[in-house]
Amino acid sequence: MLLSYLIVCAYALAIVLLHEAGHYMAAISIGVRPNRFEIGRGPVIWRKGIFVFRFFLPAGGRVNYADENWGHLTQNQVRWIALGGPIVSILTGLVILPIIPIYGLMSLFCGITNLIPFPANHGQSDGSYVFQGAAQVWTSRLLLGTLAVVLLVCSLWMFC
Repeated sequence: MLLSYLIVCAYALAIVLLHEAGHYMAAISIGVRPNRFEIGRGPVIWRKGIFVFRFFLPAGGRVNYADENWGHLTQNQVRWIALGGPIVSILTGLVILPIIPIYGLMSLFCGITNLIPFPANHGQSDGSYVFQGAAQVWTSRLLLGTLAVVLLVCSLWMFC
């Protein structure tokens, strides 16, 4: 039983790493240099250059940008960076789903729920940057929220 929890935690860590790497690669592709790539929450356990790993590793992550870089981006550039993480999560989930179903479903769930617009403790969710208008926000919340619930129910049905 403990091994199962450790495996799920390792999957979650891999999903977060790949998701944040998607944001990082999207930023680099348009010439924006991130100044911090952070994984986890809580106290710092390892730091090297821009990479920071915190104690609660699979608990999320973020890629930060210098204010002078972020302030000069167009709305489409901001959207591209915001989409980088969910695109990697969704593509990884689709590719790995036939091989490791639980990892694939977790990755798909991560990608889809990150596209739901909502305020987050460090700013906004990826979806908030992607869907800027009020009508787009409510429509995307409804559609992506429904899709996330369906995916969660299917996951529970498959593995319980």
